[in-house]
Amino acid sequence: MDTRIYFWMGYSVVAILAFLTVFSLMNRCADDVAFEQEFLARDLALLESVVLSSPYDLDVEYSLSDPYYAVFNEPCTVGVNDENNPDHFAVIDSCAANTDISTHFGSQVSGNILFEKEGNELGVSKLE
Repeated sequence: MDTRIYFWMGYSVVAILAFLTVFSLMNRCADDVAFEQEFLARDLALLESVVLSSPYDLDVEYSLSDPYYAVFNEPCTVGVNDENNPDHFAVIDSCAANTDISTHFGSQVSGNILFEKEGNELGVSKLE
């Protein structure tokens, strides 16, 4: 009977230590620049796909907070980088390669971004 109490106390200590370890790792990942860059790249990729799939012409504004900037060098690829930490660069494939959509991309865009779709053309530019 006495050994069960010690086992349960031991199990409780191990469970608390495991919980604290997992919680500290999650907290560290949430504060990580790489995590935020990946999130922003996926967000921009989703927005680009939504604008491309729209049957209508439309303009969409997106606000990208400092110190991040987006890179649209080639069709269906979105990258996000940090001016203060250029070591990590998040790149996401945003859509399937579609031959009947022509795209015109700028190289680096920060601040307010404008997605303009007219017909089968998508333009991405900095909103002044």
